[in-house]
Amino acid sequence: MNCFTYKQFWVSWKAENIKVGRENSTDNILLAYEDPCPFFLQDLQISTDHGGNVNWIIEVPVSKEAQPDPMQSKVVDGMFRLVTDCPTFQILTTTSTTDLIECAAISDSNQEHNTASNVNITTTGGLMNNVSLSTSGIFVNKTTELRFEVRGCRDAHLRLLTQKTQIPPYYLIMIGGWHNNKSVLARHAHYYQEVDNDFGYGEMNCSNYKKFMLSWSGGKLQVGREDINGDLLLSYVDPCPFFIQDIQINTEHEGHVEWIIQVPVPTSIQSDPVESKVVDGMFHFETNCPTFQVLTTTTAAHLNECAAICMWSFECSAFEFVNHGRVCELVSNIAVAKTLSSYYRILK
Repeated sequence: MNCFTYKQFWVSWKAENIKVGRENSTDNILLAYEDPCPFFLQDLQISTDHGGNVNWIIEVPVSKEAQPDPMQSKVVDGMFRLVTDCPTFQILTTTSTTDLIECAAISDSNQEHNTASNVNITTTGGLMNNVSLSTSGIFVNKTTELRFEVRGCRDAHLRLLTQKTQIPPYYLIMIGGWHNNKSVLARHAHYYQEVDNDFGYGEMNCSNYKKFMLSWSGGKLQVGREDINGDLLLSYVDPCPFFIQDIQINTEHEGHVEWIIQVPVPTSIQSDPVESKVVDGMFHFETNCPTFQVLTTTTAAHLNECAAICMWSFECSAFEFVNHGRVCELVSNIAVAKTLSSYYRILK
């Protein structure tokens, strides 16, 4: 900025690329960001803060192309991204192929999961309570298990939610309840039903972290110490299981619990058909989108059908599919709320 002389800047927001540049040169970049989940811009607002005084000269833009709707171009482009500044990775194998697509297919069939990272959360009765894991970037609707550690004297609670809010039906797990004397697994649908419990003092520890693992694959819920294949704490087979959208953690009775949540690596969608290469090639699952405008809500037999409906809709930019109820929700790229949502977004 200059107190006496005007300085020229420009801003562009084509597709997901947000750029701010100096003068009229596209090479003189001041700021840049590539948003994996961009939203349609309805207006621009200018201001100044801290008692400043700024004179603006705004060049009225000439109408050109509208902000483009995402559309898939090539299957390989949808499944992979060329990145030029990577470190050198370990070589798994070297082989020969006839073309790029064949090499991509080999890579996709042999891909390995990334190493999971951890998120630390503290819950206190009456304060910082009811923490949804999705707000910490942990999206359990892409996996069927969760590993975590807890440190506290009592009452580590988890709710496995079918909605983004605490509305039945849901599963409730209480570890170290009743003054650290009882642990419970409950199903809350039409009414609260305690389906399994374990009596025994000392499930939690005031000074040391204790490891647990939770799984809910195919309606089989299990809570284990360290690992579900070893020391099983709670278990229940639900004859009519429901899809888990989110997990909410908390503590009660003025308890204080420190959590270490291992961010799960996405595996397969709960009880969904295996995602086909068509869906993988045309869409990308984004987990930190704002809430977009709903175009329509319909039913679809499976994920692939919901994807096809979105592709045939001119306005559809992304969709959300809920296996429980076979709900297919199509959305535009107009953001209507800052609440984080997860969508399958059409790739350009």
